[in-house]
Amino acid sequence: MEKKVIILAPLPPAVGGIAIWTSRMIRAQLKNDWKVSTVDEKLIGKRNNHESKTKRNTITEFIRCLNIWKKLSFELNDEKSKVVHSCIPSTATAMLREYVCALITHRKKRKFIVHFRCTVPNTTKGKFGCIMLKKLCDISDLIIVLNKQSLDFIKKYSDTETVL
Repeated sequence: MEKKVIILAPLPPAVGGIAIWTSRMIRAQLKNDWKVSTVDEKLIGKRNNHESKTKRNTITEFIRCLNIWKKLSFELNDEKSKVVHSCIPSTATAMLREYVCALITHRKKRKFIVHFRCTVPNTTKGKFGCIMLKKLCDISDLIIVLNKQSLDFIKKYSDTETVL
């Protein structure tokens, strides 16, 4: 029986390593009849991934989030969809958006994996960031991190299984 994993990540033509990783995952031959579908999380409007001085527009970001949540809900209507894999930096706004994605996923009785594509203690800033980290990690079924520093940091906030 075919099963699907839904990847929440930016798709090309977004520039950068994560869009390339997403493209490779789409083309990957997964074991046991698993297929990949995606929900595109790339920036919209005039924001630029690599331009830190680009100002965030709250309305545009809200529209982007609504589109992500709507597409995720649509993808989860397919009974073949079993797992949602979120690939994000551990910034407060990204974690807030993905927390809502996790709520939607669990409402549909599916598993949610968060994959932090950063060194978590370097990008988790302030009290709100730490609160969102804890909430997102606690609601997730699995956490994936890229390095030991992130693994040790996550373990201070959550008992959810975390893999390096």
